[in-house]
Amino acid sequence: MTNDNSPDELRNLWQSQQPESFTMPVEELRKAANKFARKIFWRNIREYVAAVIVTIWYGYYIYKFDSTLVRIGSGLVVAAAIWISWRIYKKGRPRKMPEEIDAQSCIDFRRSELKRQYDLLSTIWTWYLLPFTPGLILFLIGLLRIALARAGARMHYHEIATDYCVAFAVCAGTFIVLGMVNHWAAKKLKRQIDQLDALKLPPS
Repeated sequence: MTNDNSPDELRNLWQSQQPESFTMPVEELRKAANKFARKIFWRNIREYVAAVIVTIWYGYYIYKFDSTLVRIGSGLVVAAAIWISWRIYKKGRPRKMPEEIDAQSCIDFRRSELKRQYDLLSTIWTWYLLPFTPGLILFLIGLLRIALARAGARMHYHEIATDYCVAFAVCAGTFIVLGMVNHWAAKKLKRQIDQLDALKLPPS
């Protein structure tokens, strides 16, 4: 996803050439852009597959359990998976760099693609993690109520409470880890955007 050349080296190279001889920097940026587009394409495919699995899994729970809370929670999780897939398709699908493009337009295109993905990752709490939260909470509460309603549950309150505290902790921990990983990825994209900003061509 990154260039082998430093921003200063590319800028010096561009400034030392005639305007019509910017072939090497454009090709370097095109290669980086194509590599980035492939990486985003396969990331999106993984997200779509995960959404299908979540939809089937929690769709099954809607029919398996009689609990209203479990059904509502499962329905909300399915809705969140569909919403997230639509959001990724709408905002996060990669674009191909045009074949005929000058040096500055090449920089601008590359920057716009990085910026779109940066905006997506830096706001992941609001559009990715938060939509799952209500459904998962209702789902776990519904399962807890089912467990407490079983015969002999009073003899195992401690075990039941421990199990569901662990379940909530695992969900919260997973959300935190996902948020942090995407935050770091967003910071990496921001550094690349800043590097491209340093490659602005001087005015003619």
